[in-house]
Amino acid sequence: MSDSQARLVSIVIPVYYNEENIPVTWLAVSEALAELPPEIDWEVIFVDDGSGDDSYERLLEIHQAAPRRVRIIKLTRNFGQVAAILAGFRHATGDCCVVMSADLQDPPELIVEMVHCWEKGERKIVLATRESREDGWH
Repeated sequence: MSDSQARLVSIVIPVYYNEENIPVTWLAVSEALAELPPEIDWEVIFVDDGSGDDSYERLLEIHQAAPRRVRIIKLTRNFGQVAAILAGFRHATGDCCVVMSADLQDPPELIVEMVHCWEKGERKIVLATRESREDGWH
């Protein structure tokens, strides 16, 4: 792929009561995305799903630091994760979308591998599956 055929990857991150995770998530995601080849550009779309904490304020801080890379959608109330993801899809401008959790349950370093699989052109949809999980029983 030549530079004239640059692609854009949109990362959609639903946010619900994640004020403490947001700076850490942004750092991890932006570091992972920096590993993409130069012909692939990226944007991150955070969707605040009616959080009652300071999540939106943390998102505004990140947007101010990286206005070209970060977009924020603030829903009027909590509509649920699926609605937040769909809102992110509606505002995404990328050639493909990646959905990530705001609490880093999904490792950001997998983005590069997933985009590589997508770029080969063999797949229109690339899914990652969790092999193990270390959540408590509740």
